[in-house]
Amino acid sequence: MVESKTAFNLLEESEENSSQIPLLLSSQDEHFKLKLGVTEIVGEAGVGKTQIALSTCVSCSSMRMNTSQAFGKSIYVSLGEGTTQQAIARRLDQMVRGRNLEENANQQATSILQRIVTRFVQNQDDFQAFIFHDLPTFLNEKTDVGVLVLDSIASMFRISETSDKSFAINRSGLLFQISAQLKKLSEIHRIPVLVINQVTADFSGRESKPFRPALGLSWENCVNQSYLLTRRERSISTSSGHHSTPSNFLRSISCRISSRFPEVEAGFNICERGVEIA
Repeated sequence: MVESKTAFNLLEESEENSSQIPLLLSSQDEHFKLKLGVTEIVGEAGVGKTQIALSTCVSCSSMRMNTSQAFGKSIYVSLGEGTTQQAIARRLDQMVRGRNLEENANQQATSILQRIVTRFVQNQDDFQAFIFHDLPTFLNEKTDVGVLVLDSIASMFRISETSDKSFAINRSGLLFQISAQLKKLSEIHRIPVLVINQVTADFSGRESKPFRPALGLSWENCVNQSYLLTRRERSISTSSGHHSTPSNFLRSISCRISSRFPEVEAGFNICERGVEIA
């Protein structure tokens, strides 16, 4: 028999199971907390996409879950030949130790790092096996997973000069299957999915920026929320006041796609402990 629920019951369950994992440290803004479903982070190289991905994993594995009050586990999956395993491990360790740990800091840091499960996937076949077999099996065995991060999905679906029209059609179909699986797992296990995406050049002139998210409209229609990361050089005046020199970057995050939120924007900084609101 199918159980009926009132709208109020559904609202209570939704609020009870809502994610409290922030994309930006020190931010209480609901606009920048992960929601169930598939959330995309997109931006140019070097803007901070992987930094947000890793910072989110550390935040999740430092928190207690709403339901069990156990500390959460996070799953970080590196796709393709991106950042090396050693670099990922060192940056995670730096972020963990940069947080305000209490006594027994080494023991706490080790415990947090042990709750971050990493996977490195090199090709599309292994990626499909992970999404449709390994991941469901793992989630069925573990009840305290708080977030799944895929970094970066575009590397699994690159179109080469020899790719024909059928490749693009097959790719679109596979992207729909993958997104449906991710949304299903997110709903069943009550975990948000964060997907990092790259950008590609846009010569159409229809966009305000010279790039657009990779994987095209097929993938864009698959996500529930999408955030765009940008950066520009910060200039500081010299003592004479007549010249300026570049000094690091001003970074910002804005909501591109959301059925719940209006377009919002905030600045962020990359620091030792992760990514925090500016």
